[in-house]
Amino acid sequence: MNKKRFSLPLLALALALPLLSSCEEKATPVPLAFGSLYDSSLSDTGHFQKLDAYSDLKSKMGDENQNFVLVVLPKDLGCTCWSRFCATINLYQSHKNLQIFSISASQFDDSSLDKYGLNVDSHLATIAIIEGGKVKYQQTADGTSDSFAKDYDVFSAWMDARLSLSDMLYLSKAQMDGLYAGTTPFTIGFVRTSCGDCSYVDDHLLKEYNASKRNRSYLFDLDVEGVRYHNGAGPDNGEGATADEKTAYAQYNAFKQDYGLASTYTDDFGYGAGYVPMWVHCNPAANTEDKPWGAIDDADVYDNDTISLVAGKYKITESFFDGARQSKLPFLSDADALRKGGVTQTDFTSIELSQDSVDVYDMGDGSKYYAWNHAAAALYHDPLLKAFFAKYVAME
Repeated sequence: MNKKRFSLPLLALALALPLLSSCEEKATPVPLAFGSLYDSSLSDTGHFQKLDAYSDLKSKMGDENQNFVLVVLPKDLGCTCWSRFCATINLYQSHKNLQIFSISASQFDDSSLDKYGLNVDSHLATIAIIEGGKVKYQQTADGTSDSFAKDYDVFSAWMDARLSLSDMLYLSKAQMDGLYAGTTPFTIGFVRTSCGDCSYVDDHLLKEYNASKRNRSYLFDLDVEGVRYHNGAGPDNGEGATADEKTAYAQYNAFKQDYGLASTYTDDFGYGAGYVPMWVHCNPAANTEDKPWGAIDDADVYDNDTISLVAGKYKITESFFDGARQSKLPFLSDADALRKGGVTQTDFTSIELSQDSVDVYDMGDGSKYYAWNHAAAALYHDPLLKAFFAKYVAME
């Protein structure tokens, strides 16, 4: 009986293959809470949200709730090694509406700074996927020779395997105005980076909610030049305010009125002077007014209730959900949406608050300010926002 013999090199390879395969573990996608609607008017690094200083990165990496994509830029953005890689990244963004943050390698010149495990190279760019403030995946690429940087199919396959993208997209004011000028219904949330209520609903509700596939919706951040800022100055109309602050104050209030956040033109959907976070559903084809607010046909305001101490008891004395809008807001009449959201209360003015659910602030002039703390308010606001989403952005 003849016995076949394996040469030593072949035998070694045969034994090694199972070991190599076992090291190739399947990537676990990192869910992103938000995307960014691709803007064809921008180019190159203009598609990235720039972190201007190391402290900005430190803040994001220090937040265990943060999942995001980061590009560490080389110091020389004019080199071919970067320009080709940038073109590949931008193409992926145009297909996927991916939100990407960027920081320059020059921000790490101080060798004592924590690099958080990032590959920082003065000459080559690194793209990193951050989960919970830690680097989960990263790749450094040379656009002159690396297929990862030059070949879109290679790059997109790597990214697709490691990301779960969001259908809730940030957009610019020009892009938003384009929606209002169109005929297609849409859902948009108004938020502010500097808003505590907005940060809370982001971390507490939206990140988990957007981890599942949804219909597309949008977010607009009011903390931008031309809306809440003028020449870098924020809104202020008080004594001693600068001309830029007064201009910012006037344009900010005009925006809230024109877009229906304030009740100036629409009592049904606007609330007081205009507050965020607020979501609206719009049907621009039915707008008969000369301002965007006329397109709104449904709305939800998260938090922003007024709490008062009445006869020794904490009560909600003003709320978007005060019972008067019960028949005005279509989602409040949608039994299926209310069921999916788990809504049990649609009129907050009948709620009596416990002492431990209210935060009390001494205003320094003898008066006190009462705020419904986030955890307690969420028990009532979360179901309503989820019901609103169930009607307009949830996928069946």
